[in-house]
Amino acid sequence: MKTILNLKQYVILLVAAFAMTSCLDSDDPAFQVAGTGYVIQTISEQTASGEEEATITSRFTPIILAGANEPMTKCSVKAPGGESILMTQLDGYSGITWVSNTSYGSEMDKLPSGTFTITAYNQEEEPAQGVAVINNTTEMKAKLKGDVEFKDSKITATFNKVEGATDYLVVLKKSSSSTLYDNFVIVASYKDTALDQAERKITLPESEYSSKITSLEAGSYYLTIAAAIVSSSSVVLYQESDVHTTFTKK
Repeated sequence: MKTILNLKQYVILLVAAFAMTSCLDSDDPAFQVAGTGYVIQTISEQTASGEEEATITSRFTPIILAGANEPMTKCSVKAPGGESILMTQLDGYSGITWVSNTSYGSEMDKLPSGTFTITAYNQEEEPAQGVAVINNTTEMKAKLKGDVEFKDSKITATFNKVEGATDYLVVLKKSSSSTLYDNFVIVASYKDTALDQAERKITLPESEYSSKITSLEAGSYYLTIAAAIVSSSSVVLYQESDVHTTFTKK
């Protein structure tokens, strides 16, 4: 299994960046903001009459996590192409972390990469600017399909090989719109090269995932699978399956 950063680790990295910058340059402004991010790829398939092979269409949604060394009252992001990305405050972090608001349409026709500019204001209405960089990558070339089941405390998932994907994830989400940075847990992750190329089926007994969900509150969650391109332990491009089931934590 491959370790992929979770939300707390991303926040720790952002805080560490502020601390390092302060040590290197005492002339830096007191209020600072920085960020990280990834892109969600959504694939649609259409088969024309009389044709066997489906035509693939992709849409891309950048997800930006912004962190500051003081609570933010406002936060906005501009994509490299100039598109605006609306942001919302993350619960439980007292305003120091904001994330893309997926309730508003921010889908793009082309895979975005490069420098995203973050503008934030603190409680004294002082501005700060920072950046989030999403590394350039190639898009995935196939739609992730399969099935996932939760029965007798055991998770079972089957799925196809997705051209371009480096990793496959089993994930729990509080809602269908949850992102990697918000009410989201990676239960297990597998490198593409470590999986059987003919039949991709994984089984997780409770003993293998119980330690990953200790921080979750009791309740119902979306259980699903995803394909991803991962670089330096961070997800760069993420594609989620259309199928999901309900996972209940007691």
